[in-house]
Amino acid sequence: MASLLRRGLVAGLLAGLVAGLFYLIAGEPVIQQALHYESAGSTGHAVEVFSRGTQRVGLVAGVVLYGTAMGGVFGFLYALLEPRFAGGAAWDRSLKLAAAAFASAWLVPFLKYPSNPPGVGDPATGAERTRLYLAMVAVSLGASVGAWLLSRHLAGRGVPRAPRQLAVGAAYLAVILAAYALLPEVRPESSVPAALLCDARKASAGGQALLWLALGVSFGWLSLWAESRSRTVR
Repeated sequence: MASLLRRGLVAGLLAGLVAGLFYLIAGEPVIQQALHYESAGSTGHAVEVFSRGTQRVGLVAGVVLYGTAMGGVFGFLYALLEPRFAGGAAWDRSLKLAAAAFASAWLVPFLKYPSNPPGVGDPATGAERTRLYLAMVAVSLGASVGAWLLSRHLAGRGVPRAPRQLAVGAAYLAVILAAYALLPEVRPESSVPAALLCDARKASAGGQALLWLALGVSFGWLSLWAESRSRTVR
């Protein structure tokens, strides 16, 4: 458990660095444009507490910390699920877990409540929007765990693979679509152009996809290296 947790932290650190550099290159120009529109539409004088240079460093540092934290969670989940994985090499298991985590913890909630750049959304509704987003994250994670448990249950009852996967997929989709329909919509008013808003969301999605891909690849490579080193020692 401890070795997998350390491996996850290292992989998360590397993934955070990769994603942080991506956000700095692809996301920072979009944020700068959004801030320009926000300041242009503001009636008062905004006080800049931190310079843009400091904010850029903070952006990368924040993503690195986030990636490291997610890496620790990833390593813990991998250690928890490793005895239950249905065969396969450590590389394959790492990539599959990273893909599942990305989809359930980020992509599915993002499709319901996409992220917004600065200047989009009423600050007074920020707490409500955060609660709704976290609720969607909880539903998505719960549905993923439920789908996994259902798959194991059906496999234990001897249900063939194809109908089992169809049943699990349909059940998961039904829960997610129900959550999409029942949770309220959030349509913030903004002076930011639709094209800029779309670019900001694409940068956000690209950074998250890159982070989880880098996490899965790094963890898988470190696992292969650890296995090779263990065989050499023997």
